[in-house]
Amino acid sequence: MKRVFEINLSQNFCCDKGYPSRYRYWRDKFTASEETWRRITEFLPENRFDSVLIFVGDAVQYASRPEISLPGAWSKEKMKDEIKRLASLGLEAYPLLDLGAAKDAWLGDTANNLGTNKYRETVCDLIKETAEIFGGPALFNIGMGDESMKTQTFKLVKRVRRMDEWAKDLETFSGAVRACGARPWIWADKFLEDRKAFTEAVPKDVVLSTQSYGFIKHRKDGLPGFRDEVTNSALELEELGYDQIVGMSNGHSFAPNQMMNMELVCNIMKKRPLGVLSNADFYAEEDDLYRLQYAAVSFRVAYDKYAAGGERK
Repeated sequence: MKRVFEINLSQNFCCDKGYPSRYRYWRDKFTASEETWRRITEFLPENRFDSVLIFVGDAVQYASRPEISLPGAWSKEKMKDEIKRLASLGLEAYPLLDLGAAKDAWLGDTANNLGTNKYRETVCDLIKETAEIFGGPALFNIGMGDESMKTQTFKLVKRVRRMDEWAKDLETFSGAVRACGARPWIWADKFLEDRKAFTEAVPKDVVLSTQSYGFIKHRKDGLPGFRDEVTNSALELEELGYDQIVGMSNGHSFAPNQMMNMELVCNIMKKRPLGVLSNADFYAEEDDLYRLQYAAVSFRVAYDKYAAGGERK
């Protein structure tokens, strides 16, 4: 069972340029702290992690699409060196280019072309180049979640694809990922929107991640404890035969969420999923270091309680 920690190197994802917010804001240059990046990645192995999901976004100097990269972004050579360093720590690196309409601010003006051939061509170029930078990753996360009006709080213009257009883009981008030798990986939010359309659009080779945002409500079907709707979708997706890397938590309630979801994975699901993901949803910046470390430690406590020593195959 893979144990994955997500880190945001990309400086922009959910807030459009010019959106007035003190909580989320557009960043016009790369400001990630290399010290924070090194400290959190070195902290992960002792907290049971064996993989890192890196939200690359606007954090790398792309040769194919330089307009996407922020001033000061890491060179391709720098990113390749960091991936080698992660491997020396026992951490496998997977890329994330989030293509959900609520998380694509990193694309800049290209995000306004959602649903067009220009948009698809740009994204496919970025997928190909990112896969090359990562040395042919086994998994490549293309996001595709958080696409509704209510999830685009920090957008000046809200964009939502019809399900058939979303499915068309998924087919295109998944094909680009497969062409690079990687397995597509997406967020499973759309499953809650339209289960039938989702299962018709998403092939079984696509890895899925449910997300747990901490909005807990009691289930009526008698499942033990308290579960939220998103977490319970993991059980439905398991029955449908999808491979999953189950989301443990994001920025809400690390300790209780990761404990709750590790119990789901270890004691309630019929078999262990492909992996589990601690998606802290913070930046690799000095102010976020201790939040990232807290997320990692909370994961270790949950893992040691429910998974260590009794891992099912």
